[in-house]
Order: sequence, then structure tokens, then C-alpha cells
Amino acid sequence: AEYMGREPSIMHPFVNSLGTCQDVNALQQTISSWAQLEEGKREGSEVVRQLIDVYLSKNFVGPTDEALPEALAQHEQQLGDSCRSELSVDGEEINVSVNGPSALLIAKYLIHLLRECEDYHLLQFRIDFIHQQSLESPSSSLQKGLFDAITAIEPKIASLPPLQQCLLQLEIANVCSFHHRHTAAQYHIGLAAAAIGLTVELSGVMTRNMRYQQEDRANLVLEVRRSQPPLPSEIETQFRLHETEVTDPDILPFPEVRGTVAGQELQLTAAEVCVTIAKATLWIASRTGELSQQEAAAYFDRARRDANHFLTHLVALESTSKLRFSRSKFRENAFSQLESLVSVVRGKTVEAKLRLPFFHALPVLPIWKLKSRLAVMMQRMGMVKSALDLHLELQQWSDVIDCCLVLGRLSQVEQLILERLEKNREPRFLVILGDIRKDENLYHEAWEISNHRYADAKRRLGRNAIHRGELAVGIGHLEDALRVNSLHSNTWFRVGSAATQLQLFEKAANAYTECVLQDPTNGQAWNNLAASLLELGKQKEAHRAFKQALRYIRDHEKIWQNYLVVSVRLREYPDILLATERLVAMNNNKEFDVTALTVLVDVVNIRISKTPSDSNATATNGEEGDAIDTAESLTSLFGELDLDPSELVVTETVPEPAVEEVVVKSVRDDWFVKRVLALFGQVTAKSATNSHVYAEYARLYAILGNFEKAIDLQMRCCRNADKRGWESKQDEFEWIANTHINLAKLVVDSGTSQNLFSIRSLIRSVAKRAEDNFGTTEKFQALQRALDNVVALENAAKTSATTQ
Repeated sequence: AEYMGREPSIMHPFVNSLGTCQDVNALQQTISSWAQLEEGKREGSEVVRQLIDVYLSKNFVGPTDEALPEALAQHEQQLGDSCRSELSVDGEEINVSVNGPSALLIAKYLIHLLRECEDYHLLQFRIDFIHQQSLESPSSSLQKGLFDAITAIEPKIASLPPLQQCLLQLEIANVCSFHHRHTAAQYHIGLAAAAIGLTVELSGVMTRNMRYQQEDRANLVLEVRRSQPPLPSEIETQFRLHETEVTDPDILPFPEVRGTVAGQELQLTAAEVCVTIAKATLWIASRTGELSQQEAAAYFDRARRDANHFLTHLVALESTSKLRFSRSKFRENAFSQLESLVSVVRGKTVEAKLRLPFFHALPVLPIWKLKSRLAVMMQRMGMVKSALDLHLELQQWSDVIDCCLVLGRLSQVEQLILERLEKNREPRFLVILGDIRKDENLYHEAWEISNHRYADAKRRLGRNAIHRGELAVGIGHLEDALRVNSLHSNTWFRVGSAATQLQLFEKAANAYTECVLQDPTNGQAWNNLAASLLELGKQKEAHRAFKQALRYIRDHEKIWQNYLVVSVRLREYPDILLATERLVAMNNNKEFDVTALTVLVDVVNIRISKTPSDSNATATNGEEGDAIDTAESLTSLFGELDLDPSELVVTETVPEPAVEEVVVKSVRDDWFVKRVLALFGQVTAKSATNSHVYAEYARLYAILGNFEKAIDLQMRCCRNADKRGWESKQDEFEWIANTHINLAKLVVDSGTSQNLFSIRSLIRSVAKRAEDNFGTTEKFQALQRALDNVVALENAAKTSATTQ
């Protein structure tokens, strides 16, 4: 309610008096003198709030096209460049599109002098976050200050009224989410919802999305429950923005719910809409994939439906347009909606005082980011000329260069940059010129001119050096940039990549750790971290890192292979099963590494019999139960999905599985056995001729006591192994001999009298064909003994039948 009825353009007389200051030093001295006066101590915090309001109005909520207050306008003319320079932090400059930077600078100067102010920590917190959002890239110094402020603020929240508790918790959650602290953000959003007694969660219901739809379809909607009556707010303005209609008139603006949904009839208050938007924004930030977008869309649809305030509706519409643009059917609608929102923020159609309430509780983007997103949409829709004009307005030179390359106008951009450099050799323009001319000397000049503070110059030098193969040089440049500002996840990723190629795995692991700390959703970094940890012998840590990687990259076969390797090493049997299931589902070439299947069958043997697989019935496919190396054939491709991947081959033998304490008495009740059986069904459906798969399948059924099925599968194994030309190849003979020896063993151990003629004929045929080349080998003698055992069993069966 603090914003209700306040007009951002009306400034305190003290701020108006600052217009006479000729330089930043004079400005700072004047502020310091006033803050020491009784008036300054009494009214200083109110002046800070006014300055924050003005800055937000001109850069976030609008009207951005309206003129600045007189004193700030004078500062913009006289001290604009000096103010921008003072607001640079850790080598990161303030965005060139910022309007009225002196408002932010004066607020920062003043709040540092008001440490005894009751709201000091909160105001400092807000100023630092607004400053962070205004930089080209986030600053590690500001990040530290923000989380220090959170530590100071949190103990005081419990004493506030419930509505203020809710909004302040959302404000903290926004900061956590901005810095990729998703777990912390989720915690604070939960506290915000609890403060007002709100529960919102996804649910499924039958809906109709089209006007003439005949059948109901399942859809995601939001269930809303209140544990207490909604808290009254003085700023429920009942204001809504214009929503652009979808091009197809048959698509309903909101799904028509055909079933019963808890809270569907409730009208959410502004604070409840803020909570709903916060949940949806976090959902997108912390998850990936189309399903996550559909889940978030259910939150945003409810927020759009119930939003009754300028900012709540603005953020809901902006987020919806971002989600819709990824779908071709809604692309034009998404573009039109965002274009309309940019126009509203810039224009004067809505009173300034109605735009500010709830700002800090919402993830509001600055106007230049909205315009930038609009320009990107233009590029993707083929409107390159319009996109170029908007990028030029925002001075987004990298995007300008991309557009000019398409339009063939690169020389015009170069001339524009040269004109700027004639007035002032700013580091950022030197770097842009270096990009155009491919001249690294300009990057070095930018680094020197900035007194070793313009980190982007070093990032480019490091990137180019790595691309040339000068890895150690590239790492040196990138580390120089990180010493200026360590809050740059992409730079840490590049350092890790180069260090991996140099086999500096300790450095690589440290770099990837920093990367995932700053961006926990970077699945590539998690994968590379895990591979580096493997090289360092830290298998448990690598296993956890691979698990994190798979949260964000679900369909990458190499990562699942890596995960399988480590799971086998650590004997994490449920994870072995999961990884194998995923690899089977993803594998389309019908070739499978049977090693994981062997391990899974061993585990089933443990769960069923509480003994290792040493009985005749469960011997592996080799004479006297020859063991198969359970890791030697597992290989995984390590590393980045985009940059210089290298190969990691795992050849370590896995120890025998430990015996579990619990003996499974009923196979039908064991979830693990059921899933392994289903897995073998999927594998054999895709690979019907792989003798190794059928060998393990037969062993599985022998363990389960179904010898009839086991013999049938082992006969398929023998037929699939009998390929042309094996009679002259030692290794192939040994494998086919093993399959037939195991078939005979299953027959003898089961005591069956069925199919003995076919089985004897099958084994005899193999023995006859192998006798010329391998008749003197030990393996052939074992095969002959197996044949004799089957013949003896067949004769016994005939004798028994005659007697009867």
C-alpha cells in the first residue's frame, strides 16, 4: 500500500536542488552534507523511495517516454557519462538504455549515509537488486550484498502483517531466482503462500479448447485452496490490459473446464496472483522441456484470468507471450501481444501511480529487455530490417552485426562505430570494432584503456585463443576476466572445457562446480563435472552430478551411458535399471551392450535366492559358469555436447554384488523383477537376433524357476549364435559352444523329457561342424560331454516310457 496515490514525477525539494552540481564529486559532497542535517535524517528514507520510484518508472513500468524530473534531466545532460561510470561494478557497465541513471546513483549515495534508518536493509536490498538488473551482466559484488541483506531482513519478517510477509517473501524469492538459487526461491515462495493461507497446485481435468470441439480432452489446470479468508488490500484497482486475440477465432481464450476443479470459482487477489506468477516463473527457470512449459502455462492462464492490477496482468501476459511464441500456431499472437505491452509501458495510457504497486513482488523485466525480446521475435519471423532498427536503438551491437550480415550492411555498422570512437575511445566500442574486423589488438587496447576492468575484452581473447587451440593461453585470459567478475557461468564453462582437454581435471571440476552453482539448470556443465570427478576417482560425487545432468537433459544417450557406467561401478541397482530402460527406449539401431543386462540378472538372482549366481541353474553362458566382465564393455563418451568432446573409456571390473538382507519370497510382488522382465521384453522386441540378449533372458527365467521358458529362450540363443563362417573363427566357436553347453546344462538340471530329440540334434550338428578345426580343444571336449549328457537323458526317458 506504500505506493498508493504517489506520483513518481513529484520530487523532494532536496533532489531538485541537486541540479546545480557540476560533477559527481560535488554531487556526493552535497548529499553527504544534507544527510547529516536533521532534515536529512528525518526525510532521507522518503527521498530514497522517491528516487527508486522515478527510476522504476523510467526503466521498468513506464511511462518510459515521459520526461525526467527537472533536476534529474539536468544530471542526464551534465553528468550522464560520469553517473554511468560510477554505476559500473566488477567491470560490468550499466545498460546503455537506462534512463535517468542519476536517480539510482543518488539513491545509492544517500542510503549509505542512512545506516541508522529503520528501513536501511530493505532499501539497500531493493537498490542493489535494481542495480543488478540494470547491468549488462550480473555482478558478484552486488550478489554478495543482496544475500547479506536477506540475512539481515529475514528475522524481521515474522513481525509484519501477513500481507506484507507474503510480498516481502516474494521479493526475496525473485532475487534468489534471478541468481539461480532455485531451492531457496521455492522455500520463500512457500512461506509467501503460507502467510496468506494459499495453496495452488496442478491438477488434471477434462476441458475443451476449441469453440466447436465435440470431445473433451485432458488438460492441466490450477487448483486453488484457501485456509483463511483472503486478506483485504487497499490497492485492488480492478485494472486490466488489452489481451491480443489469437488469430484463429475458434481457439478459446481460456480452456472451458468440463469437470470440477477446486477453487475454479474463486477470484484471486493481487497478492495471490503474485504467488501464482512466482510459482510459474520458478517452474520454467528450474525445469526444462515441453512438459514444463505446459505446466507453467496452467499457472499463467489462471494469473491472466484473475489479474486485476496493471503489473500483475502485465507480467502474466508477457510470460504467456514468451511461452506461446515457441508454438507456430500462436507465434503471431505472441508477437502482437508483446508489441502491445511494449507500447503500453512506453506510453501514457495508464497513470504512473497505478503502475508501481506490487513491483517488488513480481519478476518485472526492464523495458530494454522487453524490446530486446521483441527484436529477437522479429528476427525469427523474418523481419530482419525491423529487428535491426530495434537493436540499433538498444545498442545491442552483437545482434546488430548478425542482422547486418543477413542484410549485407556490415560496413555501415563499422562506420557508425568509428564515429563513436572518434568522440571517445570507449572499451565497449573497441571490442565491437574488434568483432567486426577480427582484430584482437582492439581487445587488448580495450583491456588497457579500462585499466584492466573491462572483462568482456578478456572473454573474447580467451574464446578466440581456445578456438585456435591455444588452450593454456585461453584459460589465462578467461581467468583474468573472472577475477574482475566471477559471476559469469559461460566463462567458467569455457575454462572447464579447456582444462579438460589439457587433462587438468582438478581445475576443470572446480570450473564446472562454479558454473553449476551459478546456473543449476546447465545440464551440460553437470555432465562435464561428473566426467571430471570420474577422472579424479570421485565416483559417488560423479554419480550425483550425472543424476543432476539428467534432470535437465533427459534425451541425451551419452549422458545416460555415463550414468550407467557409474551406477554399475557403485552397484546402484535401481539406477542401473533406470538407465538401461532409458537407453533401450532411446536406442533405434537395435544394438545393445549386454553388460548391464548381465548385472541386472545377477541382482535378480540376489533378490530371489540371497546367494550369488553360482548354481548350475544360474551359470552364465560359459563352461562351468564362466563369469562375464561386468564393466569392460561399457564405454561412455565424455564431455561437452557442443565444444571439443573427448572420449572416456571405462574398463574397470565391477566387484561382485553384495548380498542383500531381505529375501524376496514372492516374485510377483517384487517390483524390480517385474521391471527387469519388462525390460527384456522391450530389448528382444527391438533386437530379435542378438544371441547375447537371449542368453541373459534364459538365465533370468532359470533363476525364476521357469525352466521350460528358459530352455526355449536358450534354444533361440543357440540358433541366433549359429552364423555363417563361425567354423573357422576361434572366438565365435567358443561363444557358440558356450551357448550349446548352457542349453544342455539347463536340460539336464530341469530333468525335462520334452524336445530332447531337437536339442540333441542341435548340439550334435554344432559338434560335427566344429570337429575338423577345433576337435582337439578343451572347449570342444566340454561340448562333447554336454552332448553325451543330453543323449543319456534322452535314453533314460525312452527307457522310462517303455517300462511304463
